[in-house]
Amino acid sequence: MKKTVVVTLVMLLGGLSTAAFGQSLFDRCQQEKKTIDGMKTQLTDLGNKIVGIDQQLADMARRMRELRADRSRKVREQAGLKRRIRRQEALHNRRCRGLQECDRLEKQVARLRQRMQPLADRLRTIRESIRARHKEISDLNADVDRLENQYNHLGCANLQIGQTAQSTFDKCSQLSRDWNGIQGRINRLQASVRALRQNYQQVMKKMRASSVQLSRLLKKFRKNCSHATESLATLENLEKDQHEYTSIKDDLDKMDIEVRKFRKLKLRPAKIKKMVKPTLKPKKNKGNKGKNKHTLKPVK
Repeated sequence: MKKTVVVTLVMLLGGLSTAAFGQSLFDRCQQEKKTIDGMKTQLTDLGNKIVGIDQQLADMARRMRELRADRSRKVREQAGLKRRIRRQEALHNRRCRGLQECDRLEKQVARLRQRMQPLADRLRTIRESIRARHKEISDLNADVDRLENQYNHLGCANLQIGQTAQSTFDKCSQLSRDWNGIQGRINRLQASVRALRQNYQQVMKKMRASSVQLSRLLKKFRKNCSHATESLATLENLEKDQHEYTSIKDDLDKMDIEVRKFRKLKLRPAKIKKMVKPTLKPKKNKGNKGKNKHTLKPVK
C-alpha cells in the first residue's frame, strides 16, 4: 500500500516538474529573442550613426580642403594687401607730409593759446584800468577848469586890502585849498599810471617770446595749412590781439603827457596889494634941468 502511494507521488511530482520546466524554457526563449531583436535594432542604429559620422567626416574633410584652399587664397591676398599698403603709405607720406606737419602744428597752437591766455587776461585788466584813468583825467580837467575860472573871475591873483571884500578873500582861500586837493589827486594819478606802465612792461616782456612763436606758426599755417580754418582763425585772432596790446603803450604815453600837463599847472598865489597913495617926488634929469617929473610909488 505504502509502495503504491509513494510511486503515485513520484509520478505526480515528475509530471509537475516536466510541465514547469517546459513553460520556463519558452518564456526564456521568448525573452532571449526579444533581447536579440533589441540588439539587432541597436546594431542597425549604430550602423546608421556610423554612416552619419562617416558622412560628417567626409564633409569635414571636404570642408577642410576648402578651408585650406581658402586660407591659402587669403594668405596670398594678405601678402598682396601688405605690399599695396606699404606702397600706398610711402606715396601718402611723400604727398601728405605737409598735412602731417599741420597736425603737429595744431597741437602747438593749442599750447601757445593756453600759455598766452593768462597774459592776455592781465593785459585786458590793464586796458580797463587805463580807461578808468582816462575818466579820472577827464574829471581832473573839468575840476581844474572850474577852479581856474573861479580863481580868475574872483581876481584872486590881485587882491587888495580895503577894496576886496572879505568874502572874496575867503573864497580865494578855499580855492587854494581845493587846488591842494587837486594836486594830491594828480600825484595819485601819476603814481597809478607809473604802476600801470611797469605792469604792462612786465607782461609784454613775457609775451614777447610767445609773439615770436605766433608769427612763425601763422606764417606756416598760411602757407601749408590753410585747410585748418579753426586753428588759422585762432592764430589770426591772437595776432590781432597782439596789435591791440601794443597800442596800450600809446595809451600810456598819452596819459603821461596829460599828467605832465597837470604837473605844469600852477595856481598863482593870491597877491594882496596895499592901497597906493600918490606922492610927488622930483626926479633928476641931466637933460632937463629945472623940470620936475613925477612917478607913483606905494607908501612904505
